Amino acid sequence: MKKHIFYFDALRALAIISVIVLHATAMLKFSMPSNMTHVFRFDVIVEAICNNSFRIGVDLFLVLSGALSLGREWKIKDFLSKRLVRITKPFIFWAIFTSIMLIIFSYCFTQVHYVTAFDPISLIKYILETFLAKSSGSTPYWFYWMILGTYLIMPIFNKWLLHSDL
Repeated sequence: MKKHIFYFDALRALAIISVIVLHATAMLKFSMPSNMTHVFRFDVIVEAICNNSFRIGVDLFLVLSGALSLGREWKIKDFLSKRLVRITKPFIFWAIFTSIMLIIFSYCFTQVHYVTAFDPISLIKYILETFLAKSSGSTPYWFYWMILGTYLIMPIFNKWLLHSDL
């Protein structure tokens, strides 16, 4: 039976709330004036507080992943097959979905400029750059590559932790 650790659940809840608040308030900065004369406006202050205070969510998810995985006996194949499928399927779905939606919005609405060229080569390039988190509108996808690298290096760290004299 697995030992249930309450404070890990509390940290996970804090991480979830932090990421939601960060994403919900991220659009505020796009509606704000860019000059410094408005620095003391309420929406500018709220955005600055949320943008800086709630960035801890991603770090908490990463720390929890390590705390719950490292220092235990597990087979590398089982560890990677379970986690890679769980992160790769949603990543592929959302990257394709987001790319298609941003292409449609950019084509239908002149004020949306995520995609500026609509020839097949440009569209394929945009979709591929979305997967690499390099195209406009795909900034959140950096997390997939970071967590993928973390999962690939974890078996090495785990072996080291299990066989070291720490």
